[in-house]
Amino acid sequence: MSRTRSLGRYKGASFAEEFKSHSKGFSPMFKGPSNAMQDQMDDMVNITEQMRNELRREREDSEIHERKEQMANNKPTSEDTVPERLGDRRASIDSYKAGAKKAKEEAEAAKLAEEEAEAEKEKLMEEYTKDGYTDDYKEGMTSKEAKLEHKENKGELKDRYKVAKGEAKDRKKSGEITGKEFRAIKKEEKSKKKASKTSSKCKKKAAQGKSGKKWYAKNCT
Repeated sequence: MSRTRSLGRYKGASFAEEFKSHSKGFSPMFKGPSNAMQDQMDDMVNITEQMRNELRREREDSEIHERKEQMANNKPTSEDTVPERLGDRRASIDSYKAGAKKAKEEAEAAKLAEEEAEAEKEKLMEEYTKDGYTDDYKEGMTSKEAKLEHKENKGELKDRYKVAKGEAKDRKKSGEITGKEFRAIKKEEKSKKKASKTSSKCKKKAAQGKSGKKWYAKNCT
């Protein structure tokens, strides 16, 4: 019987231990074949690891490619894009321009109205007599017409007094005159209004044919 077959029963010499220890490594009596097998196993492990790495890279590349395709497919088209609302922007601009134009026109109208009022005031002042009212009395007018003329003259005198008082008040606010000077101007204008009112009344009496009355003789001569 060969030593291989009797391996389990041979227990004597050190050679038997040597033979027995290498029997599981597929190399009875030598270490060389056992090392070659280990190298093959290491190579297989390396190859397996390389294959795993290649598979992992392929899977990652595939996932990246799929994501790119998905992004490309989900890219918004011209139908999904909201068009620029040029009409709304144009309407807003037109509305702004219309508002600015209207404000400008209103300012010009207000300025024109102010200029017209000032021109009317100057015209009335030119028509005023030295007594501060328009003298429309004439010979042959009726008593009623003379009375109406006097009433209109009193209104003109009242308006002139208000204008003079307002101008003096503005001068006082601006510091051009003092409060004492303002009161003096107001007193003077009131005195002028009273004298002009008396003058108009005298002309009314004369137009009515009442120049011989006592009041006329006292105040109009």
